[in-house]
Amino acid sequence: VWSGALHLHTTGDQTLRLRNTVDRTTYLIRISIKLEGPQYRIVFRSSTNVPPYRIENFSLETIRVHQSRVRISDILLPHQTCEYTWDEPLKPHLLVVDMLPSQADDNSRPIRIGVFSMDDIATFPTKSLAVEVRADGPTRVLRLTDVMTPFPRPPMGKKEPAGWYLLKLHSLSVSLVDSKPSELVYVSWNTVAFQATWTEHMAQLALHVSVHSMQIDNQVRTTRYPVLLNFTDSPALDATIVRETTYTSIEFLRYVNVMLQPMHWRIDGTLINQLAAMFVSPEDVQHNTAPTREDRVRDFDASIVGLLGVPRETTVSKKLYFEKFELAPIQASLSFATSSSSTTASSSNTYTTNAVQVAGVRQILQAAGKTLTKIHNAPLHWRALRWQHMFVPRETMLNQMSLHYQHEAYRQAYVLLGSVDVLGNPVKVWHNLRGGLESFVWEPLRGWQESPQAFGFGLVKGTSLLFRAFVYAVLDFNTRIASSMLLGLSDACHRIDTYTGYPVAKTFYQDIAQGASGVVVSPMHSYDVQGWSGILPGVLAGMLGLVLKPLRGFTQGFVNTTTTLRDGIQHDTQAYVMRMRPPRYIDPRTHLLTSYSYVHASGEDIKYGIVQARHEDYVGHIMSAERHGCLLVTKHRVLSLQVHLHPHHSVTYTISWEVLSDDLIVVAYCSPETIVLYHKPSDIADLAVPTQVITLPPTQALSVYYMLQQMTPTRLNQTDRSQLNVHFVDKCR
Repeated sequence: VWSGALHLHTTGDQTLRLRNTVDRTTYLIRISIKLEGPQYRIVFRSSTNVPPYRIENFSLETIRVHQSRVRISDILLPHQTCEYTWDEPLKPHLLVVDMLPSQADDNSRPIRIGVFSMDDIATFPTKSLAVEVRADGPTRVLRLTDVMTPFPRPPMGKKEPAGWYLLKLHSLSVSLVDSKPSELVYVSWNTVAFQATWTEHMAQLALHVSVHSMQIDNQVRTTRYPVLLNFTDSPALDATIVRETTYTSIEFLRYVNVMLQPMHWRIDGTLINQLAAMFVSPEDVQHNTAPTREDRVRDFDASIVGLLGVPRETTVSKKLYFEKFELAPIQASLSFATSSSSTTASSSNTYTTNAVQVAGVRQILQAAGKTLTKIHNAPLHWRALRWQHMFVPRETMLNQMSLHYQHEAYRQAYVLLGSVDVLGNPVKVWHNLRGGLESFVWEPLRGWQESPQAFGFGLVKGTSLLFRAFVYAVLDFNTRIASSMLLGLSDACHRIDTYTGYPVAKTFYQDIAQGASGVVVSPMHSYDVQGWSGILPGVLAGMLGLVLKPLRGFTQGFVNTTTTLRDGIQHDTQAYVMRMRPPRYIDPRTHLLTSYSYVHASGEDIKYGIVQARHEDYVGHIMSAERHGCLLVTKHRVLSLQVHLHPHHSVTYTISWEVLSDDLIVVAYCSPETIVLYHKPSDIADLAVPTQVITLPPTQALSVYYMLQQMTPTRLNQTDRSQLNVHFVDKCR
């Protein structure tokens, strides 16, 4: 029994044909060649029920077939079928087909039907016979029929399902919490449907998955982008997989289709850093350049496997056959920025070593580099990935998919560069101007088709739209550059404030004053904290603050002005989306995970936006939709907030009035709807006792009355008892 020659350095799977030269029987064996380290591993397996080729003679003629440039041939009688593969894998993969004389005493020469490639699915019209190459699962079939006899076609009707199963979930969510603990990511799926159908004896199994909407929220409170991922349309995901189980040696997937709706990615560098710190431990990033003795022994043992011993058995994965595979085009817009990493810990003015001081100065310069990495709405498009009748190993399939999407990403690198804000975002500028130019051209043409008067109106309208687009593009161009610079300047100035102890400046004049005085204050403050080793870093920080702080104040004012003018022309509503729910609150003292409370999380989110109440314990809050207000109660103060709803659906709060717990004198529950707060006057000389009246529905007023009883004095005014020295008067009893 002999076979043809094959290359051993060609990795992958192939089928080899062995012929017995005595009784002319043939055998098909499967050979797998895999590169494992410095050696090739060759595995021979028995024939499977999936031959690479099959020849079907459905004609009334006797057929002879053989490989091109190979003398060994096979004879097929009428209506005979045989499994086939190449006798010589290294020679051309072409099949020669001849028609033999129909009578035994006929000495005429065979008629050459043609030379065919069995790898391409096609129909070959010939004078003698009709030849077709089609796919029967992973097997290529060369079918020969008489010219007058049409090709038999499979029935078009679908197989009746023998059973089905449907699972619908209204919503599904996952919260990701790190070890601090604090919530980082919240993933939510809405209206998730799983449908499975199968035919008799589970010969065919179909699975359909659809997700109506999906959103990934960034739960870091200081983030610039509260939503990491959202889809613009529904269903967000639609996937269908049809699998055949009639083949035992391969995975036969008859139909695979995956479709994603256009999506928006808004990535915050701070979230990426926290996720990396969560999943990558410090031991994983330590690299020891000098290998140990155990490493050398392990490498030696791995190198001699298969040479001095029996190779270990490995699980052989089945090859995949896709009759039709399609991944729909992917459209996405990408935004990237790094939020300020200011936290309570980073704002503390504690220095331990000289290394920390030098690192702090280096961090100031690194913070200014954030201006180069801010990207806004880069439009990206990955073309569809389509396969038909593809028979490959799992590793090859994954490699081809990776190469496809890598090539698509490299092809759009210029789009990312054109969407950088420090360059003014030229991609968005062109998008804005293109809309104005289209209106300038098409509005007059549309009016010309109606009447001369409509042409004049169209010309005026097109010109105004072009001018509006030009003004918006200029304002947006300058705003993008300035806001990108402001991102790095704000972070750098925050780190400079750790050397001076100054609070965050709110006006341009405060920035000038802090920059000028910081030249003297920064070395003195660093000397008080660390000693002589802090003088040099303090001097450097003061010199940087002298330049960066006034520049930050000017840039902040410029951005505010241009943003107001730009939004007055047109709001960029795509840049503002809301979280599915506020971030989870975790008590920093107990670090215990409890059941999620939407009311408590909303109150904590509101409290975080109020600087003076940010670090106080939350008691409760009441929203008043009629008055567009909110009453917030913490352990140490009562705040009446005005709610501002913006056109882009974001919400901000401003303080109407506030009363500290130490200033409260009397809390009078005058009526079911009214609570009066009597508190100390701001001026000691004022003899009148100021009051604040709270008017709410009866149930809400009663809740506020109980909230006020939970207030405590501040730490500065606490004595042996933590009860508030306030007289509560309930006139409703």
